[in-house]
Amino acid sequence: MQDFDPVNRYDLEYTDTFGGEANYCWVKRRVLTLSLADGDDAKARKRYDARVKREAKAAMGLTGIRGEWNNTGGDLEFRPRNMCTVLFVSWHDCGAHSRCDHGHAD
Repeated sequence: MQDFDPVNRYDLEYTDTFGGEANYCWVKRRVLTLSLADGDDAKARKRYDARVKREAKAAMGLTGIRGEWNNTGGDLEFRPRNMCTVLFVSWHDCGAHSRCDHGHAD
């Protein structure tokens, strides 16, 4: 029996764009692991969402860079201003994969 792992994992992809679309001429990938949100109310969720965005930007070296965040149906997308790049943040559900390649137990 597996112990409960009280964290959320996010797949991060940062790449260039061409014509406003992700181009993948180069790509930087990371996995972000964060503890679960404290509380279940709207304020706690808002604080947690801000933390995900802040730490995802930091993981890709984008701290202090302004841009626009979009929610694309559960995933997040950050487009830095005047940089022709995009950062994708996708929740990583280990339970949905038959084999997880992220170096943690399935």
